[in-house]
Amino acid sequence: MDEKTILLITFLATYLIIITSEKISAVFSKFPHLQRIFIYKGIIIWISLLLLILLRIVSPANIINYTHWDIIWLFLGTMVIAEAFILSEIPELLANQLLKFSNSLVSAIIILSAFAGFISIFCENVATVLIVAPVAFEIARKMDVSPVPLIISIAISSNLQGAALLIGDPPSMILASFNNMNFMDFIVYNGKPSMFFIMETAAVVSLVVLYIIFKRLNKKIKVESKKIGVDVFPGIILVLFIITISLGIVSPGTTAMIYALISFLWIFYRKKKEGFKIAKKLDYDTVFFLIGVFVFTGALEHYGILTSIALWFKQVANGNVFVTFTILVWGSVIVSAFIDNVPYVAAMMPVGITLATMLGIPPSLFLFGIVIGASVGGNITPIGASANIVGVGLLRKRHYTVRFFDFFKIGLPFTFFSVLTAYILLWLIYGIR
Repeated sequence: MDEKTILLITFLATYLIIITSEKISAVFSKFPHLQRIFIYKGIIIWISLLLLILLRIVSPANIINYTHWDIIWLFLGTMVIAEAFILSEIPELLANQLLKFSNSLVSAIIILSAFAGFISIFCENVATVLIVAPVAFEIARKMDVSPVPLIISIAISSNLQGAALLIGDPPSMILASFNNMNFMDFIVYNGKPSMFFIMETAAVVSLVVLYIIFKRLNKKIKVESKKIGVDVFPGIILVLFIITISLGIVSPGTTAMIYALISFLWIFYRKKKEGFKIAKKLDYDTVFFLIGVFVFTGALEHYGILTSIALWFKQVANGNVFVTFTILVWGSVIVSAFIDNVPYVAAMMPVGITLATMLGIPPSLFLFGIVIGASVGGNITPIGASANIVGVGLLRKRHYTVRFFDFFKIGLPFTFFSVLTAYILLWLIYGIR
C-alpha cells in the first residue's frame, strides 16, 4: 500500500471516528480513561497524526509548516476577549435594553435572535449563546413558557452571522488565511460587497422566517427593571480590537493576542478566581484540532489528493462554473448538517482554489460559497454546529428535552431561505461576468 492510499484511509477513518465519537464514547462508558479519548476530537486527530509520523508520511517539520498559526492565535485571542466581554455584563445590559422594545414572545424571539446575530459578528458563536441564553431563560421563566424555541433561535442566528466578519467564527478565519483576506476584505472585497453584506441580507430574511414560524406565540411579555453592575473596560477593549484589526497594522493573530493579554490582566485584576477558571476552560481541544486539520490538509495537498477531488468535481459539473458553484454551496449545507464545519471548511478551501484555477476564475466565488454553505448548514440539526450542541446542553441541564425533529422543523426552513438568499447574492456579485 503506497503512502497516498495510507494517508487517505487514515484521513477518512479519522473523520468517521470524529463524526461518531459520541456513540463510540458511550460504548466505553465503563472505561473513563479510554472514553475520554473519544470525547475530545483534538486527541483523536493527533493520534492519527502520530501514526502518520511513525509511518514517515508526515514529519514534525510539516506540523510547523502546514499550520496556519495566525488563525490559531486569532482563535485563542478572540476567545479570551469574548470571556472578558461576558464578565463585564455589558451583553446582559444590552439585551435587557433591547427587550424593552418587545411586547410579545414572538417579538422577544426576533429581538434576541437579532441581538445574538449581532454579538456573533464579533464573538465566537459558542460565546454568543452563553452571553444571550441567560436572558432567554429569564424571559421564559417570567412568561411560564418553554425556553426551547428561544434557545434554538439564538443558536442558529449566531451561526448565520458568525460568518459575516473575520473575527466571528473559525471558518471565516480559515477563509481569510487561504484567500489572503484582511478584516476590511470581509466588508468590501475587490471593490464589491463582501461577506458582511451578503450575510446581513441573509440574516434579515432569516428573521422573517423565524417570525413566520413563531407568529402564533403572541403571549405578552413584561420586562422587569434590574440593576446590572457593568464594567465598560472590556467593551472598550473589544471596540479597540475591532478597529485595530480592521486597520491591518499587524496580523490579526498578533492583534488578538495583544488584546487578549490586556483582557486577561483585567480579568485577574478584577476577578482573580475567574481568571484561573477561564484559563482552564478555554477551548484547547479545538485549538489542537485546528492544528491537526491544517496538517492533514497540507498532507492531502502535498500528495495530490485534493487535486484529484477537484478534478472529480470538475467532471461532475462538466466544467460549468455555475453548476460547480451550486454543488459546492448546497453540498456544503448537507455535509455540515452532520459534521463539524471547521474540518470541512479547512479541507475544502484548497479544493475550491484548485477548482477555480482549473476553470480560470478567481477563487473567491467558490471559497465564499463553501464557507456560507458550511456555516449555515450546521443549523439544520442539533449536532451540526458547536453553538447548537451548547444550546441543547443548556436546555438539558434545565431538564428540557430537545428532540431531533423539534430542532429540524426550525433549523431547516431557517437554513434553506438564508442560504438561498446568500447563494443568489453571491452569484450576482461574484459569478456573473
